[in-house]
Amino acid sequence: GPELKILHEINYESLERSAIPLLSEAIKRMRTKKITLLPGYDGEFGKVKIFTQEEREKLSKQQSLFIFRTSKKEFDKKEGKKKEKRGIENLNTEKKKERKKTGTEKKKDNDILSTLNKDQKKAVLHKKGPLMIIAGPGTGKTRTLTHRIAYLVKEKKVSPKNILAVTFTNKAAREMRERLEILMKDVKEFPLIATFHSLCFKILQKQENIQRLTVIDDDERKTFILEALKDIEKKGININEKAQVLLDKVVYAKQQIIGPDNNIKKINGEKNPEAFSLFYKAYQNILSTQKLCDFEDLIYMVVKLFENNDRIRKNYMEKFKFIFIDEYQDLNHGQYRIIKALAPPDNTNNNICIIGDPDQSIYGFRGSDVKYFTLFTKDYNDTKVITLTKNYRSTETILEASYQIVKNRSTFDPAKEIKNLEKPGKFTRRVYSGIGGLKKITILELLTERAEAESISRAIEQMIGGTGHHSIDTGRVKDSYSTKERSFSDFAVLYRTRSQSQSIVDVFNKRGIPVQTVSKDKMFNIKYIKQIISLLKIIEGVGSYTDVERVNKIITPGISRQTVDIFKSWAKQSKFSLKKAIITSGRLPLPGMSRQRQINFHVFMDSFSRLKKEMKGMTVEKKLLYITENTKLKATVKNSPEPKDAFDKLIDISKNHGNNTDEFFTATALQTDTDTYYPQAEKVSLMTMHAAKGLEFSVVFIAGCEKGYIPFERGEDKETDIDEERRLFYVAMTRAKERLYLTHARKRRIFGKTVSRD
Repeated sequence: GPELKILHEINYESLERSAIPLLSEAIKRMRTKKITLLPGYDGEFGKVKIFTQEEREKLSKQQSLFIFRTSKKEFDKKEGKKKEKRGIENLNTEKKKERKKTGTEKKKDNDILSTLNKDQKKAVLHKKGPLMIIAGPGTGKTRTLTHRIAYLVKEKKVSPKNILAVTFTNKAAREMRERLEILMKDVKEFPLIATFHSLCFKILQKQENIQRLTVIDDDERKTFILEALKDIEKKGININEKAQVLLDKVVYAKQQIIGPDNNIKKINGEKNPEAFSLFYKAYQNILSTQKLCDFEDLIYMVVKLFENNDRIRKNYMEKFKFIFIDEYQDLNHGQYRIIKALAPPDNTNNNICIIGDPDQSIYGFRGSDVKYFTLFTKDYNDTKVITLTKNYRSTETILEASYQIVKNRSTFDPAKEIKNLEKPGKFTRRVYSGIGGLKKITILELLTERAEAESISRAIEQMIGGTGHHSIDTGRVKDSYSTKERSFSDFAVLYRTRSQSQSIVDVFNKRGIPVQTVSKDKMFNIKYIKQIISLLKIIEGVGSYTDVERVNKIITPGISRQTVDIFKSWAKQSKFSLKKAIITSGRLPLPGMSRQRQINFHVFMDSFSRLKKEMKGMTVEKKLLYITENTKLKATVKNSPEPKDAFDKLIDISKNHGNNTDEFFTATALQTDTDTYYPQAEKVSLMTMHAAKGLEFSVVFIAGCEKGYIPFERGEDKETDIDEERRLFYVAMTRAKERLYLTHARKRRIFGKTVSRD
């Protein structure tokens, strides 16, 4: 029909002449497969998305095709006024059409409640006051939150600027915003939706007395911990502890809002508080000199800001009159203090809504504590408690099997711990779906981890009908759940530790099964990705001396590592930030640097200024593309498959930040494993059980179901939190929609030795 001709044949110029705004750009993206597939959740169908809200607004004003050109001159070419004018005229036409919507269409737009079940509707319609929603896996947690926000804005006329929604991952924040864009498509302004850390970064950015900060990632933090250790050893102070142990103590101290000058004895097991305090100070000095902060500093600094400046705290309290916190069971001490500062329990006008599931609290290792969930009804006495038990994801077999894991846990009974339950005597943590399916989950015992990986790959091939040159010729399992059509993206393999993935990846590659390993390290620890980010940081006047070390060879001409070391040593002794060091080094000769070396160094530094001028006014996305095309990274990114895949993901992240490089740097530093999952990738997903939180797949394999992994034994005299291990296994099991496989090996190679497993 004519629709197919439009989709596949008509040229872009003809499409642009139509009176339909954005049509040409939309068709172009469809033909080049530059679209986003939003997965379905909890009973809702998935959606095909072509534009983000920001892109729609931008393109409506100027119909840009987002074509990247490799030189500055080409970037400035042919942004014709006629096309811009035509785009604006089309926008006006579209607005007129929108004003003429029928009453039926308006009713449909405002029909927020029709897709909700009884308990979800009760939560959405809650009038005022504190609200706790206990939401088991697959019960429509995000749907309930977003529909309540949309209801407040569209029906109760609450201003979006007075609403704050806090999540724990960028993925969750992005998903929430995408759903609200659909529910509130006729609303111009949107609530602030952010992770705890990005919220804190935004708050700190607005404070005049706080310097511009750059957030470092885990890898950089380890580098600075080692540097701090060397600094105090030079002063004759010896700490006989490993760097990782010291890092863990610093992290714990900041999570508990304990500074280097506070009572260090509060840190559990600290035998030498004086020495640790000096080490802690040395680490913080390294960060403050270079205008850096780490992951925990963001929370720490905002807690201190709110508790020491009541005027600022009250301003934010007045601004955010409606607060929503997702995954409240994962709160840690610092985050708890922020919430209490924004919504003090003694405030009679608190409209705070929390949602979560105590049985999915799995981040104790990073300071979260399920006790804060139970404290909520004690902090806020008039809390309304609603429980969601209707599961839209998994078969009854999977739900019953997973429930066996948590029903006999040794601590915490919500019926006893949480006040204001509607029917405490009938409260149950069991969720129900009524979805039929296989009557049993599958348990496979294999001889080795290699045999385990082979067995998983064969099962996937059987269910997908063969994958090409290594397909299975044996008969399929004769049930509707094996013969139904599936794609690679329907499968996930979960494991307790990252080290378990290698044998699975090796076997899958050999058998021609495409995989995506969901891990921030797999993406952001690629050398070329780090170099691209470091180069942009230097150009933007932020970052650390370490960034200069990373890029010394990717700009022509480059400089030697020895030259970098001389510069770094001088800058550190002078206590200069990177930006000040670069400016000052251009005015005077550096001690210890020969004349020729000095000339090369200045030419190298001038390259940053040149690139900065050439990229003036570009978006973050175009800056990344530009520096890649105009440095030695061009060939590496284009010719090497692994970095190219990671580079594409980096570009996707950059699109969410427009011209704001500071927010982009923060977003990359704060990425979680889950944030790197791409549902549109036609690949089997491999990830840790922690990374799987919030995701769902038709078929799930949990590998390594054996003592040592599940529950995980940490060693080094560290006790295993059995309750948390139960909850983690429960989370892993409830990712499965239709089929669940638990696999284990009788023998496994660990640290180079083959050991027997139970």
